[in-house]
Amino acid sequence: MVLICRMRDGRVMDLSASGRGEGERTLIELTDALAEATREPRAILMAAAVALNRLRPGIWVASLMTKDPSVMRVIAVDDGDPDTARYVQAFEPSGHLSDSPISSRVIETGEPLLIPSISITELSDRYLDEGAGGYMQANPWPASVTHFGIVVVPMHARGATIGTLGLFEPGGSAPLTERDMTWLQAVADRTAAAVEDAQLYEDATKRLERLDALQSIGLAITSTEDLELTLKIILDRLVAHLIGECH
Repeated sequence: MVLICRMRDGRVMDLSASGRGEGERTLIELTDALAEATREPRAILMAAAVALNRLRPGIWVASLMTKDPSVMRVIAVDDGDPDTARYVQAFEPSGHLSDSPISSRVIETGEPLLIPSISITELSDRYLDEGAGGYMQANPWPASVTHFGIVVVPMHARGATIGTLGLFEPGGSAPLTERDMTWLQAVADRTAAAVEDAQLYEDATKRLERLDALQSIGLAITSTEDLELTLKIILDRLVAHLIGECH
């Protein structure tokens, strides 16, 4: 399979498994970035977005489904315009990106979304829900760029869609194409595999913490007849467990 990435300046890179040179080095750089990230899903998404931003400037947005299907973790990176990245990132705590309309559409359909060029106004009217559109009206877009090319693809892990990875690229003379979508899908699935590994590690750690808490409670019950001390140990372990669950 041949994977092609068209750079923003018009250069074309061969990202196929058999390719050599800059394209191969780019995939190696991404893999290295994922390997160096801490084993935490958000850190994996950030490492991928930062590495991709070095490859191709633009707003890189990664979203990850949580146990609550209506809420997503969202990462936005744009080293060329940090204000824009902060603006996109601010949607999440504002409550207007808890269910990202574009990401949700890609996740629900399982199909990538490619928009070669669209204005910020049209994007708000056609692809954002009422809450997100209202947020943009109350908080004007901070960048001078008014048109973007957009490509968002699903992140697959073991046959399931766990999130999305997307590029919002300032409009230029070389619109996004299906080749960009093909390349990004391969990158998204590689990122998804790393995210799933991090989630499995996180879940295993939590299970061990629960077992440790139960063991401590059992030890407290069998080692003393002091009811007040036993209840204090149980309460301390429960509080520590609940605090860990909130993080």
